Amino acid sequence: MDVYSLTLAAMLVTCGTLGDRIGRRRMVLSGFLAFGLASAACAFSTSTAQLIAARAGLGVAAAMIAASTVAIIRVVFTDDRERAFAIGVWTSAHSLGATIGPLLGGLVAEKWGWSAVFLVNVPVIVVILAVGARVIPESKNPVPRRWDLASVMLSVTGLAGVVYALKQAGEHAGVDTVILVIALGGASLLYAFVRRQRHLAEPLLDFSLFGERRFTTAILCVIGCFGSYVALLFFLTQWLQHVCAYSPVRAGLALMPLAAANAVGAITAPWAANRWGNRWALTSRTPLGLFLGLVWGMLGVWTYMK
Repeated sequence: MDVYSLTLAAMLVTCGTLGDRIGRRRMVLSGFLAFGLASAACAFSTSTAQLIAARAGLGVAAAMIAASTVAIIRVVFTDDRERAFAIGVWTSAHSLGATIGPLLGGLVAEKWGWSAVFLVNVPVIVVILAVGARVIPESKNPVPRRWDLASVMLSVTGLAGVVYALKQAGEHAGVDTVILVIALGGASLLYAFVRRQRHLAEPLLDFSLFGERRFTTAILCVIGCFGSYVALLFFLTQWLQHVCAYSPVRAGLALMPLAAANAVGAITAPWAANRWGNRWALTSRTPLGLFLGLVWGMLGVWTYMK
């Protein structure tokens, strides 16, 4: 479970910069190809070590895809309104897929077993590669930044260390000496990464962007929303099956309203922002989300008591 998100988080910044150099189309198609191969490797794993290694490959491939997709949207859709709508559709597809996954996975797992869950990806990847090779335009930074290997190593190892320490602390419900050392080591590497970027003429990540208040606010909102959403999906899936004794299929069905609401919100967000402004569209969703979260929690308690 952990190695996928660990490698995904560690490789995102690096894959984004690499895509600017070698071409985003090449990067995203290579990512989909790697994702299909890693999915097949997961399905045919015969040991825990093989499965963990294949899942790590899935994480790297997902980082290649995620880092390139938004950049491609930015190049293809030059009009601000079209770009906002395209990002809304992309966000909606991401959220909808993350919620439909447990339902589809439950159906497949109940009928053919856990390994078949990974094989579902393979035909989808084949279609994406065939269509993507025709319709995705190639684009790259006309003046690519210098590839700084030291920055790459600091970014990857620092992010991996911090994420790993957080996961271990959550798994063991506490912090021991080893976890603390790994967390401090990862944080130190990230600190060195930030200092190095500030002194490089062509940084891997331009931290001057965070001086823009709107940019920083948007980043923090994305972290909070996606972090909460993914955590909610993970724990709800476990809770519904192990506490409420739902089958995998029924647990997936119970999450469908969440997926539908998320998709509607992502699609209508650009329209709300154009009509009332970004500030209102962003801040108005906070009390709405709290209210809906409270309703969802009350329904969950009622279901459990029933």
